[in-house]
Amino acid sequence: MSDQILASIYVRRDRHENGMTLQEYSDGVSAGTLPILDHDAFVYQFGAVEDEIKLVEEWAVAQGLHIFESHAGMAVVKVKGTPEQYNSLFGISLTTVFEGDKTYYTYQGQVTVPSEINDVVQSVLGLDTRPVFKPTAILDNSTPTDLDPNLISAPTPVDLALAYNFPRAPGSDLVQGKGTCVAIVELGGGWTTQNLNSTFGRIGQPNPTIVDVSIDGGGNDGGADSNSSGEVMLDIYCVGAVAPACKIAMYFAPNTFAAFVDAMAYCAVDTVNNPSVMSISWGTNDTYFGYYLTAMDVAFQAMNVRGITTFVASGDYGVRAVNGATTYTLNHPSTSPYVVAAGGTVISINNDYTIASEVPWGTSGGTWAAGGGVSTIYPVPSWQTGLTSKLYPGGSVSALTGRGTPDVSAMATGYQFYYA
Repeated sequence: MSDQILASIYVRRDRHENGMTLQEYSDGVSAGTLPILDHDAFVYQFGAVEDEIKLVEEWAVAQGLHIFESHAGMAVVKVKGTPEQYNSLFGISLTTVFEGDKTYYTYQGQVTVPSEINDVVQSVLGLDTRPVFKPTAILDNSTPTDLDPNLISAPTPVDLALAYNFPRAPGSDLVQGKGTCVAIVELGGGWTTQNLNSTFGRIGQPNPTIVDVSIDGGGNDGGADSNSSGEVMLDIYCVGAVAPACKIAMYFAPNTFAAFVDAMAYCAVDTVNNPSVMSISWGTNDTYFGYYLTAMDVAFQAMNVRGITTFVASGDYGVRAVNGATTYTLNHPSTSPYVVAAGGTVISINNDYTIASEVPWGTSGGTWAAGGGVSTIYPVPSWQTGLTSKLYPGGSVSALTGRGTPDVSAMATGYQFYYA
């Protein structure tokens, strides 16, 4: 029997009782004219209609698919089926890709939703299981230097928080973030207790409280994937050092478009951890998303309406996004107008925690550079009206023609931590 593939069938979301779509309501939340919604109000107003979820479930069972999960708040029915079943049902041709010791699926053709459910289905994700996203951490495997209490030569996240006037005082009782949860999405890698002990012990702080959340079968690999684990520990280090009393929910998901979307959709309805902030340090070329772009934005809109602020790294490739592209491309999902795009700088801090200098981050020769630029996919959002941009070198200042990134920036280099 063929392998079973997990697919996510996203159902259209209900409209608000005043007729607003999720996108329209999200825009109102961003503009400050509409209130955020608690979980129950969100599911009631913008979850999928139960009858439409039931219609998709009954159709799936009739076609011999196995219902893996169904969630009206996420507006999704997740099913398992064979390549042969999906080929027949959605008019595609799935092929197997062998890469090293891993096996992936991709397909040719366009997904065609059957007429029985076409009126209620927004998208079908998960039929392409190739890894597509890159972590934004550029790792230097040298041994961390000893900390000199009289110098801030290798700033820690705590030093940066003080320099940026984050609400924290030296020698405080580490209550920052108490009662809150920060969600972090990881598409590979993992952490170990030894990583935490070595990293946080070095700066004199206790280990943060961490819970692992599995999305579509993803999980903490305990550091087996060392490259991705560097990203995992960097994310934990920065959040745990600056907000030591918060709970960190690690959303581990497979490195696929579908799992990435599923992680965002779950965050909006996660009543167990109730995150108020999400951090994402993975991405790829904005032009690469295509069919998946709308599904990703709907998930971000849902988190926005729930009051969850999403920060996304703008990447390490300047305006080349990833894979060394020579064309002008940006790192998505940082270009989405429903997230805060976070760029990178190089900062020098005086001993009194004042900032001596801060400049954009980039390496000699231009191999790596903080991501940013002007989107050719998203128009100028209302909150960037009147802003300008300049293309270097030799460009002139002109009005933004699309969504500009990044929105905020902070130190991008020099973090010293341990990872497996």
